[in-house]
Amino acid sequence: MSHRKSFTGTLLAAPLSITRNASAKLNQLLMVMFSITALLGSARESNADFVRAPTNVIASSYGAIAGGGEGVLNLIDQSGLSVGYDAGVTDFDTYLGGDPSHGVGSFDRWTQTGASGNIDFDMGAEFTLLRFALWNSPASKGDTAQIDSFTIFTSNNSSFLGATDVGSFTASPGGATNLAQVFDMTDTSARFVRLQINSNGGGPDTRAMEVIFDTSDAAVTAVPEPSTFALMGLVMIRTFAHGWRRRQTQK
Repeated sequence: MSHRKSFTGTLLAAPLSITRNASAKLNQLLMVMFSITALLGSARESNADFVRAPTNVIASSYGAIAGGGEGVLNLIDQSGLSVGYDAGVTDFDTYLGGDPSHGVGSFDRWTQTGASGNIDFDMGAEFTLLRFALWNSPASKGDTAQIDSFTIFTSNNSSFLGATDVGSFTASPGGATNLAQVFDMTDTSARFVRLQINSNGGGPDTRAMEVIFDTSDAAVTAVPEPSTFALMGLVMIRTFAHGWRRRQTQK
């Protein structure tokens, strides 16, 4: 009788010990999966979109590229903005949410002869380009030089061979306070941007004040959603449980 009790106790104790070990391993696995999911979720939430302006103008069909006066470099140098920004640091939505305006001084704007043409920008590096913001020329005192319709192309080569059309838009003339107008482009990763101005307000010259882009880093590797990691965790747990049951059956 005592032998039977000892044998029964051994049978009961062995699965209990195995169950506890398996449970501990499962808990460790779950903790690792939840930690990874939490970290990825946190990283995803902190991924902001940043203000960036082109670092240079590499070509303009309107004529010579020059700074000062009403040269095209005035479009990207923050001159005339009521509030500046730190490129690659300032959040795009936060910045524009503060309603930065642009003055109308002739040394803070771009003006060149022609109703249509191209301006090619170099962003300085490859970024994911999301939105375009334009401070247009105000239609005050009968001014007809403001940008009207335009198309944006992006490319990773400065010759724009095989360029991507990321959207055609129509701008309004700048208002009395001259705030930015925002245009949602098709998201692309590129270094070079062509602003193709299709028409202006009807005058012989074309004028604008400033441009910026909403960007994020282009070289970020796609990260699975947290739900994907949760599914992977369940698959791993099921595989572990299946292997454990198999080992017990073989015993």
